[in-house]
Amino acid sequence: MPMDGLFLAAVRHELEQRLTGGHVQKIFQPTPRSVLFHVRTPGESHLLLASAEAGVARLQRTELDQPHPPVPPAFCMLLRKHLEGSRLFGARQRGLERVVALRFERGPRGEAQVLELMVELTGRHANLVLVDADGTILGALVRMAPGEAARPLVPGARYEPPPSEGKQDPSSLSPDALPGLLPAGRSVADGLFRSLEGFSPISARRLAREAGLDAEVSAGQLDTAGWTRLMERFSAWQAALAGERFAPCLDPEADRPQERFWPFPPGADPCEPFPSAGALLDHVFGERQEADRLGKLRDPLARTVQTLLRRAQRKAEKQEAELAEGREDLEQRVVGELLTANLHRIPAGAREVEVEDYAQDPPVPRRIALDPRLSPSENAQRAFERYARAKRRLDRTGEELEHSRAEVAYLESLAFHLEAADSEETLRELAAEMERQGYRIPQGLRPEPGRAKGRGPGKGTKGAKAARGGSGRAVGSDGASHPLRYRSSEGIEILVGRNHLQNDRLTMDLARPDEWWLHARQLPGAHVLLRTTADPPPRRSLEEAALLAAHFSKARHSSHVPVDVARRRHVRKYKGARPGQVLYDPAFTLEVTPQEDRLPPPVE
Repeated sequence: MPMDGLFLAAVRHELEQRLTGGHVQKIFQPTPRSVLFHVRTPGESHLLLASAEAGVARLQRTELDQPHPPVPPAFCMLLRKHLEGSRLFGARQRGLERVVALRFERGPRGEAQVLELMVELTGRHANLVLVDADGTILGALVRMAPGEAARPLVPGARYEPPPSEGKQDPSSLSPDALPGLLPAGRSVADGLFRSLEGFSPISARRLAREAGLDAEVSAGQLDTAGWTRLMERFSAWQAALAGERFAPCLDPEADRPQERFWPFPPGADPCEPFPSAGALLDHVFGERQEADRLGKLRDPLARTVQTLLRRAQRKAEKQEAELAEGREDLEQRVVGELLTANLHRIPAGAREVEVEDYAQDPPVPRRIALDPRLSPSENAQRAFERYARAKRRLDRTGEELEHSRAEVAYLESLAFHLEAADSEETLRELAAEMERQGYRIPQGLRPEPGRAKGRGPGKGTKGAKAARGGSGRAVGSDGASHPLRYRSSEGIEILVGRNHLQNDRLTMDLARPDEWWLHARQLPGAHVLLRTTADPPPRRSLEEAALLAAHFSKARHSSHVPVDVARRRHVRKYKGARPGQVLYDPAFTLEVTPQEDRLPPPVE
């Protein structure tokens, strides 16, 4: 279900149980529409996140590491001014509306200044509003001037909560009243959503499903047994809500994140329990938050690379056309020689001449166009000059085309590694690599003064995963990411590079001369190292290393992917090679079809 009034009640209960009386130590604004409070209770530190971000608006206690921008926005400065040093004394929810008031007190008891942060989780109009004890607005995350909206949200105005939708409060509704409340012409789920406060369409459908009903059947078509089951299930929800017996759980079969979390003890549906509402929200939104954060780093880099790639491809196409034109002009040497051999036969002012082309075997007649303004010898000289220019152009353009093709291959490989990057460290390494290669990178990815390379481990489970780099990838103490490590079914270590820097480090620094090196043939992808010097290498381990090389390549979704295998001693960097680019010979080739269930297990 989404963050509707029902789940918000579970969040409010958790905050009251865990954070009441907590001391607000620090406040940050990780994103333009979210605020993070560092709250200290006796013996424990907490992170309280209030987000009005579209699609992920929520209030929760979190253990996920959040970014701390060096320059706080104006709303963050306002909260720091009024709330840092205060104590959190409860969370208040009116009925089951999607608004929670966080109450803060600052100063000695009896003289404490009382402030409330109104967390409005009302869809695309979600907002955070700070008000004083008299209900006067001190500031809003998203300001609304008078005339722009029904409720002015500017400093000095009186705070008015979002307008009520006029629905029934389900906590005080008798289950027997449901048949008379739901419109007969609407479906059961739609009737529950439109009639009951705190119910989203998703929670309404879930209630109907737990009652064993088709959520789309109209209320007028329900028989007595159907109404009985619906009222019994509704009564069970009421009891859990009244007794605050929340049991946050995850629906493993739901496709959309909004449908995956649930606050009540489960019915017959499959369910994975969680210790708290905050832990469940961390699980549901953590991967999306990380993906969104990486996307904001990746997208500008990817756009830059695609622009550079299109430019390099156009340049290579132009050079190929120049080469084709130049090859035609190489024929001018033969033309000049034929004209020179037949000067005595060419009258002045002739527009063409027919000669025997002795370059052919046997010789054949050939017509040659002439410039009547030039003498026969000048026409021959012009042909030799065109030949000389063409030869110089071919030599120069050939070198330029080779450089352009190498740049296209490098940028295609860079685009692949950007798409495959799964951590901030890897993305920043790729950005730094681009800058070393002379490309301009987006401003936000340039190293900040005094910033260490990469980020250290964050708090909680997600921070621990970031410290490992995810999927078995280690991050060194210097912040640089290291290759992935796997163990073959025969116990042999396999290393997999995930970007150009890792590929170079794996191949040129870590590998021993007689170990086996693998790479998908003529495709962007990972350098893979099978750490054995046995000749031949163990067959099963070699196949598993080849599967990894194909899986971490641009052909990961293809079949019969050719993977080249060579001794490390036969792999070398060449003059002018870009990062990750090598030559190898001799080598042999395996064909494999990538399948995730056949990959060896990663080594943490």
